[in-house]
Amino acid sequence: MTYATSIQCMHCKKTFSSELTLFACASCGGPLDILYNYQQIKRQIVNSVFLREPITHWKYSMFYPINQLDKIVTLQEGGTPLVPSVAKED
Repeated sequence: MTYATSIQCMHCKKTFSSELTLFACASCGGPLDILYNYQQIKRQIVNSVFLREPITHWKYSMFYPINQLDKIVTLQEGGTPLVPSVAKED
């Protein structure tokens, strides 16, 4: 389930359905912003449970404008640790 409510152009402020797949504003070509129902998200997230969930990028799926999460194909990507380099300096 997504909590995205609409897509809005950052330049002309035109809004589009969150069901659409858009990469730029259909009216002016401007960049898009996804608008969310943050009150619903706040009610849905239990901090202690959220913090214990595995670290994958799907942990944040409620913030993705994807309506059919059951059709996602994943390799459990995300959560790759940052490791200090052992390269020698010249």
